[in-house]
Amino acid sequence: MNSRAPGRFSDLLDIDGAGRPRLPASVHPIAELLEMDAEQVLSRFKHDQINDFEQVIHELEDPHNPLFRMFDELRTIAAREPGNRFGSVALFQPGALREMFLDLHEHVMSHPVWRHPFFVRMFEGRFNQQQLERFVLNYFNQVKNTRQ
Repeated sequence: MNSRAPGRFSDLLDIDGAGRPRLPASVHPIAELLEMDAEQVLSRFKHDQINDFEQVIHELEDPHNPLFRMFDELRTIAAREPGNRFGSVALFQPGALREMFLDLHEHVMSHPVWRHPFFVRMFEGRFNQQQLERFVLNYFNQVKNTRQ
């Protein structure tokens, strides 16, 4: 036990009063992450991502939001100009952006890769150093290539 504070294992891990490991918010937003199984983590991620997006959409619907005002101004301009399609674009209709995100999010998060036995095994820590090194090298290349 680290002597800095009671219940403090390191700057990366806390131990609560019941002896359960807890991640500080500076490490991860889900304090109980280490006690969750892969399915619980996936469910929590899905839930939290939807909540985050719902908050963004709520902020976009606020008339004081600069993006809301910009879209409102574009609608006004489009209404005065014959042939300007801005006002008829489905994505800019009320609720359309939210529905598009929820549909896309469900499609992505229901993909079988999230439950693939390999990822579940990695999540559960059932691997040796050689397997970890191989995963890290391949994962780094995948991330590097998909982010370019």
